[in-house]
Amino acid sequence: MTIAPIQLPEPLTIEAEHPLIRSITWYGSTPPGADRPAINEPYLSGSQLSLLRRCSAQYYFRYARHIPQPSESKMVLGLALHAGIQAALYPRLEGNAEVHDPAAFREIGIAYARMYLKEHLTDEVIFSPSWAKGPPDTPQSLDAEIENIFALLAEQPLFHLEPIAIEAGFLIRWRDTRALPLVGYLDAVLRDPLDGTVSLIDWKSSAKTKSAIDLELDSAIVGYASAISLVFGHPVRSVAYGNIVRHKDGPDLTLIEAAYNERCLLRLRNACTLATAQIQAGIFMPQDSPLTCQSCPFRKECAEEFGPNLDLARHTS
Repeated sequence: MTIAPIQLPEPLTIEAEHPLIRSITWYGSTPPGADRPAINEPYLSGSQLSLLRRCSAQYYFRYARHIPQPSESKMVLGLALHAGIQAALYPRLEGNAEVHDPAAFREIGIAYARMYLKEHLTDEVIFSPSWAKGPPDTPQSLDAEIENIFALLAEQPLFHLEPIAIEAGFLIRWRDTRALPLVGYLDAVLRDPLDGTVSLIDWKSSAKTKSAIDLELDSAIVGYASAISLVFGHPVRSVAYGNIVRHKDGPDLTLIEAAYNERCLLRLRNACTLATAQIQAGIFMPQDSPLTCQSCPFRKECAEEFGPNLDLARHTS
């Protein structure tokens, strides 16, 4: 059974009858290779909230001072995989039955990911270790990883579900006007053709597998699920991480799934309110943790800005 794609005018703003959410602006799915729409107002994102919690000084250097980060090969590979998955799934939004075939999915994904890799693997990219204590990446090893990872992805049962949104953007405006709006992008929204329920997949490519606890604490993905529920009117069954982790013996793919719990939305709204107050007050403090500082790209700027004692500092952002 094939469900016809849902077509919505974009951007579309929906006034929500919800105790926490005032409205949602839906920007729709992003075609492969297209730029995301510009959002011309202050906002927060899930990655910004995560960075503020991990080390607010990093947030300060990245988002307030706009200091560019060096690009690493593992980051380029992760973006290439996202681009390949997006390209392989997007034709199904347009009713192309041929890409339901796993071989076609794999072929399209590999071709697009390799194209992305070739374009973005410039001389400025730092070749990071392939895995913990592993050898540095090379263009050849990254190319082989793409082929191996898409072979794993094509075997996943979740790709038998119907995509209703791919790399889709939205903006949530809260009823609490003290909180900045939340912007999010959904990697994949998949609908079960049998019962109509919806699952959200957030692809994670990192050195270690994200856990069920990580997913439970990820309140941003709950905001994404709420947006989908309000925009499409479909019940959200679950949210999931699609973990793509590289090892010495080859890549591994695991799916960590949790039931959608809308009660986490209050925690997300509160996080946005607190983050807004912190940003507007310009209060940022280094985490000063060996685990955080060791891989931080702003170590030099942090020492210059906060000094050796890393005291609490106030800055106007």
